Amino acid sequence: MNARQMRRRCAAYAVPVAIFFALLLCADRPRTSHAASPEQLAPAELLERALQQCNTINDYACRFTKCERMNGRLKKPEVIDVRVRVAPLSIYMQWVENPGKIRRAVYVQGRNVGDEGQERVLVEPNGLLARAVAPRVKLELRGERARKASRYTIDEYVFRAMLQRIITQSSGATGAEFAWRPVRGGTIDGRDTFVLECVRESSTPTDAESPAVLIVHLDRQRLVPLMLQAYADPQREVLVEEYRCEDLRLNPGLGDADFQL
Repeated sequence: MNARQMRRRCAAYAVPVAIFFALLLCADRPRTSHAASPEQLAPAELLERALQQCNTINDYACRFTKCERMNGRLKKPEVIDVRVRVAPLSIYMQWVENPGKIRRAVYVQGRNVGDEGQERVLVEPNGLLARAVAPRVKLELRGERARKASRYTIDEYVFRAMLQRIITQSSGATGAEFAWRPVRGGTIDGRDTFVLECVRESSTPTDAESPAVLIVHLDRQRLVPLMLQAYADPQREVLVEEYRCEDLRLNPGLGDADFQL
């Protein structure tokens, strides 16, 4: 074989070998993430992203305001200092304004379990006379007394539970069909928010406690719910419920001592 033939044979092998090594290099190169930014997501997708964001939260503290319609009557707004720890699920509430019959409440999953396995909440009654008679009272988490005091039980006011409730309602799982409006901007407690709004497409609800309009304010940076609203009418004249979160501190490192009465 002369020199010219040798060069031709080497050239013939060079191209496949070059392609092989190029493919090998591409296989070793890390893949870049193409996850959409929150601004690119549809309202339902934003809610799902916010629910995923809950996985990064170990605990939080905030001033929580809730205003609820119960038995056809809109109650006065209750202002509550709240602490939440994810695992074990732990919730501390201390009423600052309009406390009703309860001044403080603590729920820690597995701490106060009844004889029949029912979870219980430890509460401190409001009023000196009530506390003199019973300084501490244990109430069943999902008992009749708890249901009469609020629209939801104490463990249903945490971020994850509220987001799951909105997702379920807006998806039509409860029997009502909702349509999302375009995402707009807002502000809560000095923080920019995504404002998500969905409106019930079916006929007007039969009572004043069924939502026709759902509105969610998600913190634009942290993707946590700063305000949830539900109205019984498209004109937003009949408020069903409103929850507002202010002075929010994420992952402050809460311990057992923060969930005691």
